[in-house]
Amino acid sequence: LYNDPQAFYRCLAASESPYAAHGLQFLGIHALEQDDPRAAYGLLEKAQSLHPMATTENLLGLSALRLGRYETAREHFQSAYDAGNDEGYRLNLGVAQMRLGDYDQAVSTFLAVQQKVPRYGRVYENLLTAYEESGAPRTGLDWGERGLDCLREQENESLRLLVKMAGVAYRCRAWDEMRRYMEAVLKRNPDA
Repeated sequence: LYNDPQAFYRCLAASESPYAAHGLQFLGIHALEQDDPRAAYGLLEKAQSLHPMATTENLLGLSALRLGRYETAREHFQSAYDAGNDEGYRLNLGVAQMRLGDYDQAVSTFLAVQQKVPRYGRVYENLLTAYEESGAPRTGLDWGERGLDCLREQENESLRLLVKMAGVAYRCRAWDEMRRYMEAVLKRNPDA
């Protein structure tokens, strides 16, 4: 039983133990990893009813996001952030706001995250996307440049941001900028 995590967490989830919620949470995470957000949502909902946790609330939001239930996802991420004050939860809240088309609110949320965690690469990627989708790709590219400055020491984060910036530059036909971003990608990662 202890050598098979799935079996262990299934037994824990079915038990009368106060830790049953943790078993359900693990099974929900596994379902998300297996690309089964519907099963994940059901397991996580039950876990949350047994023992409310900010982490489970966030996972419920991720499941709802994958199911295309953006308003539900937004509510879960807001609850997770309110309960756990974690900037990752707040970033997820911004993603849900963006999926709902509320770009001003999403940008505001991402900027609040950026203020608290300026070296968090995902916030710049999301700012880039939110500005592009709201019709202001140049502002998004400006934030991407700021992100590159902050992420100099984080190779993977800055490479991912550069590739995303090249895509935005391509879509807005900023050929010189696109070339510069792609050259930077190739310089840092010649095998790309």
